[in-house]
Amino acid sequence: MRTALRGIVTLTLLASMLVVQPVDGQDREPEVRPALASGTINLVLANKNGFVIAADSRMSSETAFYCEPDGKRQLYCDNSQKLFRTGPTSAMVIAGFAVGHKNSPLDLAIASVLRRRFGSAGLPGDRGTPYAASDWAEHALRQALIGVAALYNPAKIPAQNLSLTTIFAGFDKNGAPVLRRLLFTETWSLTGPLHVMAPEYQVISAEKKITKFFPVTAGITCVADAVLAGIYKSNDPVIQGYNQKLRNKLLDDLSLQEMRALAQVILRETRNFTPLVGGEDQIGEFSVNGDVRWNLPAVLPSQTQLSPSFMLWKGLFCTNSQPQCTADGRDGLTYFQDFQHSLDEPTTKFFLASRFKDIAVALDNNYFVSSHFEGVTLKWRGGTLPFMHANTFDQCAIELPEGKDLPPDSELNGQCRLIRKPEVVVDPSTVGAPAKMQTSGCVTNNPDGSVSVRAGGSCGSTAGIFGPILQP
Repeated sequence: MRTALRGIVTLTLLASMLVVQPVDGQDREPEVRPALASGTINLVLANKNGFVIAADSRMSSETAFYCEPDGKRQLYCDNSQKLFRTGPTSAMVIAGFAVGHKNSPLDLAIASVLRRRFGSAGLPGDRGTPYAASDWAEHALRQALIGVAALYNPAKIPAQNLSLTTIFAGFDKNGAPVLRRLLFTETWSLTGPLHVMAPEYQVISAEKKITKFFPVTAGITCVADAVLAGIYKSNDPVIQGYNQKLRNKLLDDLSLQEMRALAQVILRETRNFTPLVGGEDQIGEFSVNGDVRWNLPAVLPSQTQLSPSFMLWKGLFCTNSQPQCTADGRDGLTYFQDFQHSLDEPTTKFFLASRFKDIAVALDNNYFVSSHFEGVTLKWRGGTLPFMHANTFDQCAIELPEGKDLPPDSELNGQCRLIRKPEVVVDPSTVGAPAKMQTSGCVTNNPDGSVSVRAGGSCGSTAGIFGPILQP
């Protein structure tokens, strides 16, 4: 059997239930504090003639962060890309949590991920439509956001500050404009055997086929909402003309040029209202007849990065018994794979809010956040040291190669007894041991970007293809 996929596989597995008492010492300050950057105004104005999609270019934060390319620490930066071409006649715009930049374990920058996914002109065919693009974004961004949000202190960061809105616009198979919105809402909840606060994201989706004038706003919307409601006081001729057509119920006939002018006025008035919005306009104009006008500022970055590839293990209790690792019914494994990474690339494992007791744990190339290690033997083979944040340790040992030292900034320093060995052995039973997908003749990347998965025969079932990596 051969199945053609559009490059997306999502697995969510839950293990058996286990409840234990919380471990002391979980109320602690995070050692990694990525800048919490956000702020924008997004607009989509649509009717039967097509749609206009727009945003400003400013990203702001209460904490100074580095603004590229100048490299200066400041409270805002006017080169933040928020508008992206997803296909020949489709686009998306983002507002809200801009995530952790270069201080997070995932090194996640959403704009860079979107540039890598869609390129400068969008994906060909139907791969960039609102349905296909939002399907990818829902799974890829949700898992990555959980990983980055885990670095923040829930006592200091309200959940609403970690939300993200994505709006997708395009046309359906009949040529009618269609809008789709995904709202990524974060919540903090007691998780796993440690009963620590860990993040979770719910994705709320809504879509609409456009037959009449329909506006969508996101971000700092007070000015936009007032203008669109006809209650904003202004002598601007564009706003006055809009108000007259609103009163006469003529908005369904607005031309794309009129909607573009209205969007630009709203962006300008919002910049005058708040310093959180600024920079040049990012704007796209898409007609039902196929004509497109697209404008992005020249100062926007061009860097691209792959979407983070990792297995998120949440709320595990791993001990020297069978099965080795269990989780309660709400937690377990979440895995997203869009096949952009090399099929031969070892899979990184991200352990969040987990407890390890009397068991061997591999460190290389893994992440450990808000977890507890008790009586464990940690095995470091001298490769990429894991990202470790807000963990606690009790009676642990670290096996490491002779001649190797832990980095001075590692959270492991001074926590565990060091055992130097000529060779550190990690076998498949070690928690966090490296693993890859079964790819030999079973998973093939196609030239068009899709993926073929062959099951049966030596490949076994489709689940068997992922079997080697579905162990903590």
